Amino acid sequence: MVLILYTTLYKTGGAEMELAAHYMARHKPNSRVVRIESKAEFLEALASVEEPLDELHFIGHSGLYGPMFGTTKRPDQMSRSDWKALEIPFAKGAIAYFHCCRGARWFAPYFAQRYRVPTYGHLSYTTFSHSPDIYVKVQPGRDDIFVVSVHGYKAKGIAGYIQKRLGRAPTIPLSRYGPGVEEDESYDGVAELYDQVFEDFRVRKDEWEWLSRHLVRDGRVLDIGCGNGALLLALATLINSGIGIDVSTRMIQIATHRARGESNLAFMEYDGLQIPVESGSVDTVISMLSWRYLDWDPVVAEILRVLRPGGQLLIVDMVVAPFKPKLIPRMILDKLRHVVGGLGAPAFRKALKRLVQDPAWATMLRHNPMRAEHEMRNYLPSRFPGIVIETLNRTPRSEMIACRWVRPTEHSSL
Repeated sequence: MVLILYTTLYKTGGAEMELAAHYMARHKPNSRVVRIESKAEFLEALASVEEPLDELHFIGHSGLYGPMFGTTKRPDQMSRSDWKALEIPFAKGAIAYFHCCRGARWFAPYFAQRYRVPTYGHLSYTTFSHSPDIYVKVQPGRDDIFVVSVHGYKAKGIAGYIQKRLGRAPTIPLSRYGPGVEEDESYDGVAELYDQVFEDFRVRKDEWEWLSRHLVRDGRVLDIGCGNGALLLALATLINSGIGIDVSTRMIQIATHRARGESNLAFMEYDGLQIPVESGSVDTVISMLSWRYLDWDPVVAEILRVLRPGGQLLIVDMVVAPFKPKLIPRMILDKLRHVVGGLGAPAFRKALKRLVQDPAWATMLRHNPMRAEHEMRNYLPSRFPGIVIETLNRTPRSEMIACRWVRPTEHSSL
């Protein structure tokens, strides 16, 4: 059996995705087409399968961790814990295809490993074409539509845009991934090197200054993804108590050792789902350069459970962001600030070089890449109404964003 799933609502292109799904079905025997617009509908479609799947196709939009459902105002997505819990009835020799933007960056390799089936996905952005081999602009009234990847403006700039519009842009084949050898995707393998880099968190000046400006003193702080504990150690004299949690066993061991003289700090291992803290007991929740690694919906539910009314959530993370010529002056200034600031911290620069050149760091990043800017900017306001998001610094392909949300009290009108 061939199951073809598609979405229409998350962003633009819904009509073309529906046509592409039904056109594909006409050319694949024993196929079933299902429109899905939420995670619940996705799970329902898979649960209704009565025979093993020979092929699974998804046509739609994608985030880092796979298919995106819902709308940009209320994104809906499977998390890593969802995928780990979901069983899909694949037949022997089955294949999976994800026809969506950048589905092969992390998701296709993960899916192949999780379900032990060859999985195809696009490494770059996708568009629609009347040919699977070369870009042919879609014309009204035709239903022979394919989801393809082409080097356009986002990938090749003006040259890519011209080639695409002239109808001379060849499509990029889907990338194939098979089940491979399982690797250590945690920070355990780089914990010691990471600890040498961040002996003092205040070396990250932009992030530290923003956090210091917004931190409510003399409260109880929860640091999600605390790493080696450097952030809470820097905050120790400013807060009543701090709890650091992390999924890395080795990081927690290092943090506990470093904080052995701080009676108001505690560190504990975290399973990625349930935060080991009492309900309504935290004044400030911090996620410093760790939000990208989290299963968002489960952790949001836990944050809302532990954060007291009037408490605040502070998130700082780096995201992948498209190049924007108008931001060149900002990028130059940010670069100069970092160069000048780095001159006073040679030990930090040397330790950072050792970390990023270590093969274990590359392995960890391959399994835990950065999120896209639009994912963060769409998701966070949908779960935390009124959240304020600002840019701390910018590079040509990335952005450091800082987000602050204050939980309404019972008398708030949010």
